[in-house]
Amino acid sequence: MGNWAMKSNLFIAVLGAALVSCAVVFGLRVLYGYRVENRAVEIVLLHVLPVYRLPIDDIELIQKVSWSDLGIGGGTLRLGNRFAGQCVLIQKRNGWFRRIVITPHDADGFISQVATSRQSHPA
Repeated sequence: MGNWAMKSNLFIAVLGAALVSCAVVFGLRVLYGYRVENRAVEIVLLHVLPVYRLPIDDIELIQKVSWSDLGIGGGTLRLGNRFAGQCVLIQKRNGWFRRIVITPHDADGFISQVATSRQSHPA
């Protein structure tokens, strides 16, 4: 009976860890997100309150990449709220962190929004 109790405790621990991991993964999507508004890429808390703003004119390059393409190097600010799918790498013209990685729901659509904003109001 002791062996059964140990196996059930291990199962409960693994199940608990999996549930906590899922809650964190999906909770990040609710906690913060991204939008293109007011000629800027904004990181927004609870999808309402802007906490970081990157003007479109300060973006040197924006492209879709995968997590594996990014590697482990420093100097990149990773603000992803999804652990699967495509990432968007934003290369800034200047600043401490010149590379910012985000994970919008639709990477291609997000890049298109930035391009449209840039074209509709050239610097």
